[in-house]
Amino acid sequence: EGNQAWPPSGLIKGGAIYAQASTVIVAGSTLRNNIAPAGGAIALNPGILEVHSSTIENNHAFLQGGGISVHPFFYSGVNSLILIRRSSILNNTSDGDGGGIFANLTDVSSSHAEAFRMDDTTVLGNMAADDGGGLHLSEGELTRVTISANTASGLGGGVFTWTSPPLRFKNTTISGNTAPNGSALYAQSGSFILNYSTIAENLGGRGN
Repeated sequence: EGNQAWPPSGLIKGGAIYAQASTVIVAGSTLRNNIAPAGGAIALNPGILEVHSSTIENNHAFLQGGGISVHPFFYSGVNSLILIRRSSILNNTSDGDGGGIFANLTDVSSSHAEAFRMDDTTVLGNMAADDGGGLHLSEGELTRVTISANTASGLGGGVFTWTSPPLRFKNTTISGNTAPNGSALYAQSGSFILNYSTIAENLGGRGN
């Protein structure tokens, strides 16, 4: 709690945890009030991240990923696997993209696929100064997730995606999010697939 990765610019990442081409498992834990340029609480560059029954809360990033940032910087051929279950992503902020989570899982390996999975998790009250108030994801699957009361000053108050693999939602509720464009969801050269999901009472301008 209350860690800072400094200075607030450049490639320094992960206020509490930073890993390169590694495996990180967070279970039954709270990561709160941490600050970093990217990944206020956790930054992965790239690797495997598992978060179970944990809370990521009140963290801040100057660039991307107020709570968590995952990016394949400089590690061609290393896959990323992100699994978040029975957890809460609460009140994190980013001066750039991805108030709660920023995950760029675009191809860094010619032989394997990246993956992002989130189950039975709440993404609530996060804020991004640019895109993706709650989540800024290249791809993934979300099941029984609540995405609510997140805010983006740019695109996608709840969720922003930008690549061709579809972002899939199952039994998920996206409500009360705010953005000028795409208050619930915004796809830029990407797509969404929703099954048995609810989108309600999101606020903003076009595409809401």
